[in-house]
Amino acid sequence: MAEECNRILVVDDDEMMRDSLYEMLSHDAYLVTCVDTAEKALKKMKTWPVHLFIVDLKLPGMSGINMLKKLDVMNNIYEAIILTAYGDMNTAKEAMELGACSYVAKPVEYKKLAPRVKKALEIVKQKKVKLDYLNELESKIRERTKKLEREIEQRKQAELALREQRKYAESIVNTAQVIVLVLDKKGKIVNYNPYMEEIAGYTINEVKGKDWFDTFLPERDRSRIRVLFKTAVGDTQTRGNINSIVTKDGREREIEWYDKTLKDDNGEIVGLLAVGQDVTERIKVDRALKENNRFLIDLISSIRDGVFVLDENGVHITVNPAFCRMTGFKKKELIGTGLPHPYWPEEEYDNIQNAFKQILNEDFKEIELVFKRKNDERFPVLINPSSVKDFNGKTISYFAIVKDIKEKKKAEEVLRENERKLYEQNIMLNEKNIALREVMDQLEAERDKVAAQVNSNVDRFIFPLISKMRTKGSDIDKTYFDLLEENLKELTSQFADKMSEKMFRLTQKEIELCNMIKRGMTSKEIANLLNISHRTVETHRNNIRKKLGIGKTDTNLVTYLKNM
Repeated sequence: MAEECNRILVVDDDEMMRDSLYEMLSHDAYLVTCVDTAEKALKKMKTWPVHLFIVDLKLPGMSGINMLKKLDVMNNIYEAIILTAYGDMNTAKEAMELGACSYVAKPVEYKKLAPRVKKALEIVKQKKVKLDYLNELESKIRERTKKLEREIEQRKQAELALREQRKYAESIVNTAQVIVLVLDKKGKIVNYNPYMEEIAGYTINEVKGKDWFDTFLPERDRSRIRVLFKTAVGDTQTRGNINSIVTKDGREREIEWYDKTLKDDNGEIVGLLAVGQDVTERIKVDRALKENNRFLIDLISSIRDGVFVLDENGVHITVNPAFCRMTGFKKKELIGTGLPHPYWPEEEYDNIQNAFKQILNEDFKEIELVFKRKNDERFPVLINPSSVKDFNGKTISYFAIVKDIKEKKKAEEVLRENERKLYEQNIMLNEKNIALREVMDQLEAERDKVAAQVNSNVDRFIFPLISKMRTKGSDIDKTYFDLLEENLKELTSQFADKMSEKMFRLTQKEIELCNMIKRGMTSKEIANLLNISHRTVETHRNNIRKKLGIGKTDTNLVTYLKNM
C-alpha cells in the first residue's frame, strides 16, 4: 500500500456500522473518516483528499447511487465500494456502471471487505501513476510545442530584424553626420556616404575607383598615412588617428579616423572600413581652450587671496600659490586629493562637510570656517564659493576664494575688548551722573529753603526798619530808601533770576543803573542821585543797550527792562 493512497471516507447512516468499519480499517493503518450522509461526504472531500469511498446505497437524503453520479469515479483519481443490505443485483450493477470498483453485501464481513479495499487502493495508485505520467507527457509535449513555436517565431523575428537592421544600417550610413568610407586592399575608393560627399565636394561617382591617398591627402601626409593603411589592412585595428584631407575647393579639413578590416565569408581580407569624424572645429576650440586655460591659470596665480578649484566630486584640480603659502602644502601635495582635504582639521569635519554640501547645492553664501596648516596650526578663513558650468548648464567644477582672517579676527577681538571697556566706562559715568543729579537736587532744595528764609527775614526785619527810617530822613534819603526797598524786593523775586540770566555781562554799577532806569528815573535824576555827570549816565546807558543786544534797535530800554 502506497503511503499517499490510504485515505478512506466511510458514508453510512448506521452508527454501529461506521464505528465497526472505522476500527477495522484503522487497525490496518488506513486513514479513516466517517460521515452519515452523502451531502456531508461531498462537503468533506473538498477539504480532506479521499482515495476510496465506502458508500451505503441506502442513505437519508441523497442516495448512494446519486452520490456516485456526483463523484464521477471513472474520471477521477479515487474509487468507490458499495455497501448494500438487499443483495439487489440490479442496484449493484448500476453502481458498478457508475464507476464503483466493487460491492459488499451487509452485514459486512471484514475478511471480504479487506481485499476489495486493498485492490481498490491499488487501482487508485495505478490511476495516479498513469495520470502523473500523462501529465508529465502532456507537459513535455506542451513545452516542446512552445519551444518549437518560439524557435519558429525567433527565426521569423531574426529574419525580420536582419532586414530591418540592413535598412537601418543603410539609413544610418546615408544620414549619419560622420564619414563612412570603404577602400579596397590597394587603397582604391569603393564607396562613401553622402556626408563625405558634402565635406569633400566630390560625389562618389566622381572618385570611385581612384586612389584615396593621391585624391584626398595633402602630399606631406601621404607616406605616413599609407603606412597606417597597410597596418590596418593587415588586420591591426587603428583608432583615433587624425589627419587632413583636401576638399574639392582646396580647403583642408581635420578628420579623426577609426578603422576596421573587412573580410569575406572565407575570412579573407577584402578591404577597409573607415569611419571618420570632422574635428576641424573641435581642434580650433581645443586650441582656444588651451590658451584660455593658460590665461586662467595665470589669472588665478596672480590673485593675492588663496584659490582652489575642485571637480564635481570634490577632487582638487588646481590651487594658486597664495593658497599653498596659506596652508603650507605644496601644489603637488594637493592636486588630485579628494575628501577630506588635507587642510581640514579633524574636529571641524562636520562643519566643513555641511559647508561643502551647501556648495554642492549651489548655495554660494560667504562661509567662515577653520582650516589647518601643514604644521597643524589652525587658522580662521573666509570662503567665497562659486561654480563653473558647461554650455548645457551642468556644473563641471567648483572654485573658491579663501581669505586668511586671522589678523582680522585679532583686530575684531581688540575692538570687542575696547567696546567692552567703553561699555563699562559708560555704566560708571551713568552711575556718576545719577549721583551728581541727586547732589544737585539736594543743592536746589537747600537753595529754595535758604531763599525762603531770606525772603521771610527781609519781610520781617528789614522792610519795617526801612519804613521807620524813611519817615525821619530827607527827600534824598527817601529816594535812597525807595531804591533800597525796590532792590531788596527784586533780589527776593524772580526778577533777580531773570537778571542773572540776561544780564550776566553787566557790571555792578550798570546793574544799579538798570534798577533806576526800570523805575522810570531820568538820566538827570540818576546823575544827581549818584553824584556823577549826565554824560557818564548816557555812556552807561549805551553800554547797557549793547550788552543786552538792543544797541542798534529802537527798543525802549525802560520797557525792555520791565519785560524782563
